[in-house]
Amino acid sequence: MKPKVHAFGHIHEGYGTKEHYWEDGCRTLFINASTCNLGYQGIHKPWVVDVEASVAIKASDAPPKQKYG
Repeated sequence: MKPKVHAFGHIHEGYGTKEHYWEDGCRTLFINASTCNLGYQGIHKPWVVDVEASVAIKASDAPPKQKYG
């Protein structure tokens, strides 16, 4: 799997981004979106990522919702 974006955030001191280029030319943007520092103070700004979808899915084409419980 080679996603365009992989967003995560728990390693507080690792806030930021890194691009990875695969051998076949694909690119993945890794985003550590942790908003807190090691003292759990919210010091980092949140990330906003615009991603263009390659396929549009209409609500009528979506799979039915499953009931749990």
